[in-house]
Amino acid sequence: MQNRALIVESHLLSRRELVHDLASAGVVGEIIEAESIQNGLETIHREPLSACFLGPKLQSSTALGFITEARSVPIQRECTFVVVSKEKDALSRSELSRAVDATISYPYTKDTFCNAVADALLRSQQPRPRIGGSPERLIFSLAADLRAIARQITEGRLKLDRSGAPTVETALAIRTAFEKLAPLPIQARDDFFIRAVSAWFTDRSRTTGERACQMLRTRLLEM
Repeated sequence: MQNRALIVESHLLSRRELVHDLASAGVVGEIIEAESIQNGLETIHREPLSACFLGPKLQSSTALGFITEARSVPIQRECTFVVVSKEKDALSRSELSRAVDATISYPYTKDTFCNAVADALLRSQQPRPRIGGSPERLIFSLAADLRAIARQITEGRLKLDRSGAPTVETALAIRTAFEKLAPLPIQARDDFFIRAVSAWFTDRSRTTGERACQMLRTRLLEM
């Protein structure tokens, strides 16, 4: 039996329906309810989960953004992500299908729901491929990783040294965020880019976020 699952759904009736169906399926021990994306992300960064379900009232783009950030959180490496969706847009569904372990079309039958959840839990145990797709998707994923690193710095789980520069552990986290998107070893030009982004973290601790972004743009123009 899995231990803990999160359900993210802002609509009360839809959330309660998912809670009931997931409890009836008997595949998790504890169910946590999140009534908003923000509440869900707070849980993602705080609680290791066995599974996460996103409800049918969420738009595909919102669900995709949530999952992209959630997968970058170290404690969620073993989490299974399932989207219950009424979305009709084929492109959005295709993007979601690559990001999650299962999509369940709503409305569904009890058997369909249980089978989809069981299949997702099984597939989630297999190694996941590198992130791929359009440049926009890669940038979206990288941005989520960098936001997660910035949040960990704020929470003290990653650190800056006394000068405001990233510590070795923080610099490694930044580099890893880039390397997981690239099929080839990072070259010298890419190293410059990583150093520029590392400097952005330092600037954020010394000035405003807007000013830090302006300084980053200036460095990138020098590449």
